[in-house]
Formats: sequence, structure tokens, C-alpha cells
Amino acid sequence: MKKLIAVATTVMTMGVAMADNPNTMTSTKTTKATTATTTATMNQMPKPTAETKALAFLNGTLTLKGMTKEGAMAPGSPALATKGKHACKWTADKFWLDCDVEDTQGTGKTAMTWKGHMMTGWDMGAKTYRTVGVDNMGGSFVMNGKLDGNKLTLETINDINTPDGKPMKIRITFDNTDTKNIKFTDERSVAGAPMTVVEEATLSKK
Repeated sequence: MKKLIAVATTVMTMGVAMADNPNTMTSTKTTKATTATTTATMNQMPKPTAETKALAFLNGTLTLKGMTKEGAMAPGSPALATKGKHACKWTADKFWLDCDVEDTQGTGKTAMTWKGHMMTGWDMGAKTYRTVGVDNMGGSFVMNGKLDGNKLTLETINDINTPDGKPMKIRITFDNTDTKNIKFTDERSVAGAPMTVVEEATLSKK
């Protein structure tokens, strides 16, 4: 009996204390409200950020016209005219650009066409621009990059082997200063050598 009286007295004392201290009740309500807000936020899908939307200049079909540099493809190789297309469309709720690229070097029977399929976007977890791609040479690549003003630069983080087995890194740049004529630059580094420009082109919107 004494134990029951003691318990009842304790409960009554706590009730009085909470009533006398409104801050305690307010704190409890605030905690519940914060928990509810956090839960609601976790249940919402993220939205594309400004970093993602900044890639909109690549969305659509662009026509490529340019030139390779002399000796760029192999020692003694001539400079060649290039043509192709760069076609991208938004996918995955407009977080990533799904791109198909074709680049033909030369003309006639000696012409060579490179084809690639790439996904480009802002990686929200890694906090960097990223491209993941495959091509018709049987290779794959991952590129990280940055957007500096109107210039998007992407560089491979994995080595790509040349036909003769040498490790190679690639850096590509899109300069959107002229929104209708985007300047495209392709640079390569073979076996640790300095980056060298192999192709310069213009990507024009239809």
C-alpha cells in the first residue's frame, strides 16, 4: 500500500512540475514538430539543383564541325576535317543528360567514325560533375569535371588504353560563351606526356 501511495505521489509531482514549467511542454511539442518535418523531408524526392540546370546548354541535338591536329591521331598523321553530332536529352527526372555522340574524321573509304554513349550530370553525392560512357571501340570511361563560368571541363579518372596498349587520359571542354556555337576541345595525354589538343570543333544548334 505504501508503495502504491509513493508511485501516485511521484506521478502527481511530475504532472504539477510540467504544468508549472510550460517550457517543458513547449520543448516536447517542438521536438515532435521537428521529427515530423524531418520525416516529411526524408520522404520527398530531391530536385535538380542549379549545378544540374547549368548543363541545359547541352540538351538537344548539336551539329559538330571541326579539325584534328596534324600528328594527333598518330605520328605523321595529317590534319583531318571532322563532322558529327552531339545529341542529348534529359533523363532520370532531369538529373542526367543521356547523350549519343558521333565524330567522323576524314572522308571516303579512309574515314573513321567514333561513336559514344554517355551520361553526364551533377553527382549530388560526390559534389562534382561526372560523365560515364562507353564507345564503339569497346572501351569505357569515367570523367570528373567542373563548370567555370561558361566552360565545362571533364577529364577521365581512369586510364584508357590506346590501340598499341599505352595508357591515355582524355580531357574535353565545352565553352558555351557563344550559346549558338559551342566551342569543343579534345585533349589527350599518352603515357604521362603533357595534354595535347587533338581536335577543335564547333557544336551548333539546329
